[in-house]
This record gives sequence, C-alpha cells and structure tokens, in this order.
Amino acid sequence: MKFDPAGQRILIIDDEPNNLSVISAFLEKHGLDIMMAKNGKEGVELAIRGGPDLIILDVIMPGMDGYETMHQLRESAETAHIPVLFLTALNDVEDKLKAFVSGAMDYLSKPVQEEELLARVMVHLQVNALKLALEEKNQRLEKALDTGSVVNVAIGLLMERHRISLKEAEEALRTEARHQRRKMRDLAQELLDHTQRMDGLVPGVR
Repeated sequence: MKFDPAGQRILIIDDEPNNLSVISAFLEKHGLDIMMAKNGKEGVELAIRGGPDLIILDVIMPGMDGYETMHQLRESAETAHIPVLFLTALNDVEDKLKAFVSGAMDYLSKPVQEEELLARVMVHLQVNALKLALEEKNQRLEKALDTGSVVNVAIGLLMERHRISLKEAEEALRTEARHQRRKMRDLAQELLDHTQRMDGLVPGVR
C-alpha cells in the first residue's frame, strides 16, 4: 500500500527565517502540514501542544542549541516518541555520532537538497506511521486476549460448579449477558470477582 503523507504534521525548528520559509514552502507543496519555531524553547513548547509526526531540528542555534532541545524533547512524555531529523552544517564524524547518540533518527547536511530532504522525511513518516499502527494492533490484540482469557475462565468455572458442558456454559453466559445488556467480558469478570469473594469466606479455600 502506497504511503499517503496528507495530513502529516512537520515541526521545523530553526533560528534562520530563510530556512524556515524555504523548507516549509517546499514541504507544503507535497501535502504536509507545517508548524514553525524560531528557537529551541519555542519548539519544545509547540511540539508538546501540537503533536507533530516529525520534527526537523537545526543543530546550531543561539541559546538552546539543537542538542539541548533534543534532550528536552526526549525528557517529555508527550514528545519522546516523535522522530527527529537534524539539520547541521557540521560534517565531522564526531558531530554525526553526537546527533545519533542524542536521539536523532537521521540528519541532513546544510545546504539542504530539497529532494533528499523530501525522501528522508517521507521515509521516517512512513516508518513512524507503521510503528504506531503496529503498537495499536498489539494493544487491540492484548485486549482481545485478556477478554478471551476472562471469559474462558468464567466458562470453565460454570462448567465445574454446575457440571455442565462447554456449550451449555457458553450459552448460559451469553444469554445472561444479553439479558442484562452487558458485555460477556464484564459479566465474566463480575462472576470471577464474586467467586473469589465467596471462596475467601471459607477457611482453607483460595
């Protein structure tokens, strides 16, 4: 499936107005929503409020430089997960390593080549979107497994306590849930909680 970047939000943090203008105009032409900040402090605040999908961060800025800005982004729960692409005029291996160690996903050397910028932005947006989709899928799966586990334990309890078959226990739980207009999982959890309370009243039963 082809990745559609429409609606993806990019935060650009750069103290040079010309860089902000050129990069934002270019990315907007490709359907991306752009937010801009002219210093690190403003960028961190905007990232927390705006929830961008990707941050483009200049390294060399007066006051709070890119590394300190990156540190603050990683310290905040609201922004720690956002991928960051560094813009830097520093091309030493040591500087590049420092960028990655600080938490950057990638870097671009200045002067920026527009097509390279677009390619890297699209790659990281797609990777991040896939990561978020996978996390959401795993959460749904965990919830489904949890629901299934509770219901299955409750069905097993009904079978044991009332000496009935699996089919009869499933139908009994389903019928009662429908009668009470409740989810089977909620009713099953209530049954288990009630059983634990009752067992707790009997010495020697756990």
